[in-house]
Amino acid sequence: MMLLIFVSAEKIFSQDISYQPLLKNFSLTAQVNYVSSASIQLYAFSPSEFERNIIVDIGGGYGYSGVIKTNLPGDNLSIALSVEYISIIDDQNSIYIQSVNGPSIRARLTETLEVIPVELSVLFNIPYLSDDLNIYLGGGSGVYFGNWKRKVLGTESETISKKPGFSFHVLSGIQYSFLNDISAGFEVRFREGSYEVSTEFPKDEFIIEGNTYNIEKSYSSRIFLDGLRLTFGVSFYF
Repeated sequence: MMLLIFVSAEKIFSQDISYQPLLKNFSLTAQVNYVSSASIQLYAFSPSEFERNIIVDIGGGYGYSGVIKTNLPGDNLSIALSVEYISIIDDQNSIYIQSVNGPSIRARLTETLEVIPVELSVLFNIPYLSDDLNIYLGGGSGVYFGNWKRKVLGTESETISKKPGFSFHVLSGIQYSFLNDISAGFEVRFREGSYEVSTEFPKDEFIIEGNTYNIEKSYSSRIFLDGLRLTFGVSFYF
């Protein structure tokens, strides 16, 4: 009888009760992201060094992304391709506008950024403590597509041209499997992706209470996605 109990217990505790999805070859991940900041080099192509150094800081925003990942031969390296959408709307900045025939006014600016990063990453999976836990480090490169619009005095600029940029990134993250073939994870990514936008206002003259105000009509600028990206994601393995 005691022998039977011992054998039964041995069978129970020797079974592999971990889910092991992290060891599978492919995964698809849905993510929600927070980007801490961005910036605009307002006169990126000006011959004046002073003007080229004029930077407008932009607050953070939210987005979402999808990732497909495959494991390379062996247990420690993976390749991941991600496509992301980010929207940032910042109305905390303002400018002073000088009147032709009256006092200057302070006008609120609304900066709207839309960014689509496409990034390829190589990940090093730190040897796991269990089959359900994965900690990884990595880096890679990406192409950054985007747009920028500025709104002042109720008028929004119109995009004339856009040019994507290329940059590098580094990242680290952790994943934990809580159901068969499903895991949840958190990731931190730093990058300095950029792209170029030429934008123009439909008009540059405004009349307010009988006073005439002129604003700068067009900009050729470079936008930087230079803050941290914090990510929560759910992965499906197959």
